[in-house]
Amino acid sequence: MQDIELERAERVENDLEESMAFEPPPVVRAAAQQAGAELMRPLSDLVRMQVGRRTLSDISDEIRRCMLVEAVRLNRGNITKTASMLGLTRQAVQQMLSNLGLKGWASKLRETAGR
Repeated sequence: MQDIELERAERVENDLEESMAFEPPPVVRAAAQQAGAELMRPLSDLVRMQVGRRTLSDISDEIRRCMLVEAVRLNRGNITKTASMLGLTRQAVQQMLSNLGLKGWASKLRETAGR
């Protein structure tokens, strides 16, 4: 059980490092948003590869975490905008960040964006 938690913590840390280091240009983000359904196809292919290797719960948790981290990063730590982007309440986003130990990261991101 500790190995799983350690692995999750390492994945979160790696994702945070990568998201802080790479900011896609607005043109790339706009193209990705326009693609919409095209982006879903690769996701379903990735999920198919995980069937029998990982549980549905693990995959679901990872997708939620990845989407949350990316939405917070795109919105530069603005929780209200992040919640709107994800179709959640502000309180739900705050709770998710807290559960993942990312509340401080989101705050730092917002402070840095304000400069």
